[in-house]
Amino acid sequence: MLIDGIAYEITIEMPARHGDRFDEWFPNVVLDWTIQPDVRGFRVFRGVDADSVRIRLVFTFDSMEDWERFVQRGAHRERMRKLESVAADVDTALWEPGAVTLQGDGSAIVEASGEAAAVVDADEPLPEEGAPIDPSP
Repeated sequence: MLIDGIAYEITIEMPARHGDRFDEWFPNVVLDWTIQPDVRGFRVFRGVDADSVRIRLVFTFDSMEDWERFVQRGAHRERMRKLESVAADVDTALWEPGAVTLQGDGSAIVEASGEAAAVVDADEPLPEEGAPIDPSP
């Protein structure tokens, strides 16, 4: 679970006919890709509900600047070109932590400020609209 920092996802849909090419290439580069100085964490997810092979690579970074350095490196761009040459589809997404606001106006999901504004116990009834929320746990 990402509670701070930035998450960068690369989602790959791989046709079965290219699986062998990917399996030969990927293990040789994943270690180098994940030990870049700006990468804080790395996880792999495998799709289980499709006929083709779906893979999601999730890199985490401390800041947007760290992510920018990572994606600007020639090695990253080269790996993305390789993925695009063997995959049916490659999508990327950039995520930052968000928070749920219990205010009645504006968006329900807002940028996380790094501080918990309130803790809501799932066993307690929700406060009435407009009622003050006790920020203590």
